[in-house]
Amino acid sequence: MSQAPNLKPQLLELALGDLNNKIQTLQSEYKVYMDSAANETKSTAGDKHDTSRSMMQLEQEKLNGQLQQLKLQKKVLELIDPWSANKKIQLGSVIITDQGNFFISISGKPIQIDSIIFNCISLQSPIGKAFHNSTSGKSVLFMNKTYQITSTY
Repeated sequence: MSQAPNLKPQLLELALGDLNNKIQTLQSEYKVYMDSAANETKSTAGDKHDTSRSMMQLEQEKLNGQLQQLKLQKKVLELIDPWSANKKIQLGSVIITDQGNFFISISGKPIQIDSIIFNCISLQSPIGKAFHNSTSGKSVLFMNKTYQITSTY
């Protein structure tokens, strides 16, 4: 991995891009529900109308909650310095092991750069907690599997 120091900025950019896409999608969905609620007329009376409005309100609250979660995740990603090199594994670390590669950021789908796949994990995840504060050359035992850390940056 000769390009290792350049991978962290790429990983961060790809993770932020994916998260921004999710935020935009949810914002669009939320706007649709808000527009539907605003256009809902009072001409329909009775329980059917009230049930429809209640269901729409629940869906808006659900979308708003998801949107707030994604915005919190974005704040976590914005804390990562893409150019820092840490000896101990912490937020923003890239970990190369004999069992796979990891990017300590937020839990998310794997990111592929060239032919290298990085699993995005958070420090709060069980495997993230297992790696936290470890260093290159150490072994980490997680779920009866040993991960030999070959390098971190």
